Amino acid sequence: MAERAIHPPIHLVIHPDEPVRSLEAAAKVVRRHAASHSDRKAEDLLHRIETASTTAQAEAAGKAFRDWAEAEGLLLVPPEDHQRHGLRRSPQPALLALEDGRNRLDFTASIDR
Repeated sequence: MAERAIHPPIHLVIHPDEPVRSLEAAAKVVRRHAASHSDRKAEDLLHRIETASTTAQAEAAGKAFRDWAEAEGLLLVPPEDHQRHGLRRSPQPALLALEDGRNRLDFTASIDR
């Protein structure tokens, strides 16, 4: 596998503070995800990432990883990128609180905006 950077880095909902910046990191994500969600698409993507040896192949593998992550619901797209890329926003968790004067109930809900 070529040691290639992915630009721009890809932010995932499973690791929002650690963007995927290389094909090596992308391969790790696919392997971890495939361990519990094994499917042919993930295997094909992993093969594509691992065999990328030219700049063009590495760029295509990075784009394929981004497309796969979006299809799997793993892509976290910053709000400013939605308009530019025409992408749907990832569900944002929202903290809701209900109070009746004596009791307070806090819970998190996923809201698709």
